[in-house]
Parts: sequence; structure tokens; C-alpha cells
Amino acid sequence: AVAYCIECEGYLCKFCEGKHGTRRISADHSSITIGDIAAKAYTPTSMGKFYQPQMLCQQHKAHPLDTYCQKCQKVICMACMNFDHDKHREECKHIERVAKEEIESLQAYQGDIETAVASLDTAIAKCKETMEEVEERKTEVDSAITNSLEQARKALLTQNEAIRFSKRAGLEAQVDQLQRVRDGLSFAFSMIA
Repeated sequence: AVAYCIECEGYLCKFCEGKHGTRRISADHSSITIGDIAAKAYTPTSMGKFYQPQMLCQQHKAHPLDTYCQKCQKVICMACMNFDHDKHREECKHIERVAKEEIESLQAYQGDIETAVASLDTAIAKCKETMEEVEERKTEVDSAITNSLEQARKALLTQNEAIRFSKRAGLEAQVDQLQRVRDGLSFAFSMIA
């Protein structure tokens, strides 16, 4: 072995190491020479992915799930690709490459998304402004209704007082007239008796 592939988690001979990066499935793989490992040129933190735990294939227990089959739309291991997906292996890619392509695809929409977010922010601000205007208008209408009701109340009280005064004056005149008639009858009765 002359190298170690971090993504495949396997040692490579000189021939395989030379071909490894040329295949579509391994084009973005990183390898470390055995000399660099022996010289401790790579530490666990600089090797990063090498020391990350990986999910293992349910069918091929020792193999990590590191490949994505676009036709089947599922994550598989290299053994699955070689045996179960061999008829469409050109549609299988390393999951990191798929992730990178998906991120790039999403980044293509970043400008549109930012524009949409800005439009939504503007719409939200306009809605909030309109809500404030509605609240202000409600306060104005409440005040106008209160003023109108107070004016109507005063007018009704004044009208009621005028009606009461008019009725009372009429009734007082009737009481005075009836009192005079009664007094006259009482006087006439007292003369007869």
C-alpha cells in the first residue's frame, strides 16, 4: 500500500492509487500517502473525515454508506453499488459530491430567495403599518362615537327637561283650576248646609 483514501477508508496500492482519482465515483476523494501517515504529517484533527463515525450498510455490515444512487434515490455502500446497482452504476456518486452539487444547485436560487425574502419583509412591514393605521382610525372613530353619543344624550336630556317643564306647567294649571272648582263647591256646600 502506498496511500490511504479517507473517503473509502481503505489502503491503495500504487496502481489503484493512480486510477482512484480518475473514476467518476472517486474523483473528489482525498488520499494520504503512507509516508505522510508514518511521519505523522496528518493528525486526527487535520484528517477530519477519517475519524468521523459513519453509518454502516445494513446488508454489508462493514461497509459505510458513502454513495448515493440517483436512480434508486437512496444511500448505499460501495459493495451495494458493485453488486446490486452495477447495471446503473454511472448514476451512483459519492455522497459528498452529491451534497456539494445540491448545495451549488440551491445556491443558484440564493438571489431569488433573497429577493423573495426582501419582498416578504416589505409586505410584513406594510401590513404592520396598516395595522397601526387601523388602530389609530379605530381610536378616532371611538372618540367620534363617544362625542356623538354625548351630544345626543345632552340633547335628549334637554328635550326631556323641556317636555317635563311643559307637562308640569299644564298639570299645575289643571290642579289650580280644579282646586278653584273644589273650593267653589266647598264654599257653595257650606252655604247650603
